[in-house]
Amino acid sequence: MENENENGNWRKWILDRFGDTKLFKIEIDKDDIEYVIRSSNPENKVKISFHFMRPDDDETLYDIHFGGADESVNNIWLSHFTTDPEFKSKSRITATSLFMTNKFIERLENEWLNIPLKMGWREEVQYVGQRKYRAKLRKGLNLGNEWDLNEKIPFDLKSFDYLKILFGIGTGKKQFKFEPIER
Repeated sequence: MENENENGNWRKWILDRFGDTKLFKIEIDKDDIEYVIRSSNPENKVKISFHFMRPDDDETLYDIHFGGADESVNNIWLSHFTTDPEFKSKSRITATSLFMTNKFIERLENEWLNIPLKMGWREEVQYVGQRKYRAKLRKGLNLGNEWDLNEKIPFDLKSFDYLKILFGIGTGKKQFKFEPIER
């Protein structure tokens, strides 16, 4: 059925997809806007977040991202689907249009959720002082020199931080390994 999820309910899909309590824990914030998926294994620190614009909108997701449980040191990997021209919004309010369709769900599972769920990842986060300024992600747990994603994180940087980065003063990096949830 090609269109069985057309105009579907994302909240229902999330609860159905991640409802296996042997594998997952689902946390829903008090405003019913953020749904966080974690492993039921407390040693697994992977976190997947689904965000809605409003509590009464089940048809459109605002964002989907994943990362390690400690956002102060781990990067938050934002979904490229929010800016994918194939899913361009028809709304004047928001640029995102994560409408539920079978095609979208298939791409979401195969291109994005497969990283935290099936592959795991390694990440390297670079800091100036205590602030993150770059993060790199390698899909899977293998060691190697190639990075699949390489993102600048300029949000918290002050003007002086750019000089510190340029001269390598007060910079550092940490590497992390995240096992997949569906192992």
